[in-house]
Amino acid sequence: MKRVVRFTKIRYIMFLFSIIVIVGGIIGTVHNGGYNLGIDFQAGLNQRVQIAPVGVEVAYSGKGDASVEIQGNVLTVVLRGEKGVEKHSFNLKDAGTIKGLADKLNSVTGVKAEVKTNPDAPAVDIVAGLNYPLQLSKEPSYLNIKNADESNYVTIDKIRSSLTSLGNPQVQVVGKESNQEFQIRVGDPEGNMKRELENKIVNLLETSFGRHVAVVKQSDYVGPKFSSTLAQASISLTLTALILVLVYLWFRFKLAFGVSAII
Repeated sequence: MKRVVRFTKIRYIMFLFSIIVIVGGIIGTVHNGGYNLGIDFQAGLNQRVQIAPVGVEVAYSGKGDASVEIQGNVLTVVLRGEKGVEKHSFNLKDAGTIKGLADKLNSVTGVKAEVKTNPDAPAVDIVAGLNYPLQLSKEPSYLNIKNADESNYVTIDKIRSSLTSLGNPQVQVVGKESNQEFQIRVGDPEGNMKRELENKIVNLLETSFGRHVAVVKQSDYVGPKFSSTLAQASISLTLTALILVLVYLWFRFKLAFGVSAII
């Protein structure tokens, strides 16, 4: 004979238990400072960085100003002086290797290029960041190249370890491991440390992995006002969705079913 368990007899006890759990959760959340919002809803810096060794060291000792631009597979040296603007463009595919690219750069008057990595590395692996156009001077500037040495790949754990002084940064790998690109998110409770955080991330990475190896590909900053607005909008949309679900279940079934489903 089957035994019938009448759960409805203890429904009021369960209602009371549910209320205690819900109220206790709300009180605990408030007591601990509220919800621990993700970095997307906080003021902070979102930076994409590629770890790439220096391929070519470039300096300029001529008259006027000089800069290096990269568009696709074309590297252009732009000279600005009394005679106007002079451009020297080199196709990276045609250059073949880093050594070939350095030779082409050395053909430009006033430019001195020195290979700092495997001279046979492909020139098309040159990496450009937000610092381009790269301004040249007597002090050396650096053309970075994609890291092709698998034994020297930087892991996400090493990136996290190098940034521990920033608190608890969020780090993600972007694309394939061979790209050596990482998305780094760092909170900014003060709301006024954009430039300081940008410089600190680069300095910490270069302290751990070598000078001039951190190429910043993207840098986005979310201010405290925008992050607060985003959090409020998200909460409002969530509450609106719950109310609409409640209304639908109210008309489709019973109000009690709707409340139970949401809670």
